[in-house]
Amino acid sequence: DTQPGDSVNDTTVPDGVSAYVLARQEIRGGTFDANTSAAYLEDIWSVTDDLTATLGVRWDRFDSKDAEGNSFIKVSNMFSPRFGLAWDVKGDGNMKLYANAGRYYFPIANGLAAREGGGTIDTRTVSYTHLRAHETPEHLVCRLLLEKKK
Repeated sequence: DTQPGDSVNDTTVPDGVSAYVLARQEIRGGTFDANTSAAYLEDIWSVTDDLTATLGVRWDRFDSKDAEGNSFIKVSNMFSPRFGLAWDVKGDGNMKLYANAGRYYFPIANGLAAREGGGTIDTRTVSYTHLRAHETPEHLVCRLLLEKKK
């Protein structure tokens, strides 16, 4: 329940108000490019008849650009070593015990690039009003939206 004198988003609720609605509108525009490159090299060795080792390395490069085409996150020369072992426990190919380890890099998500790369307008509006008799907060939101369209 909102009371006069309460603080809502650093604003004091005026006298006579019993409810408020916080509305947010986010508009994104622009073209956002993400250039990524990767290469992977792997080799598998039979150490013994029952033990196999896998060694690999991956190289990655990411370049996320803003709405004006400028790089805002650019990461190059990320090398990720990979190592794995597989052991044929009984030596007959029916049971395998294996382990793998490696380092992994992930590029920035395209949604984050669109939000943080410029071209975003984020507007927040607080509307103060009275709850009418038997009006729920959901009804209030619908009423304010309808009044705004008029």
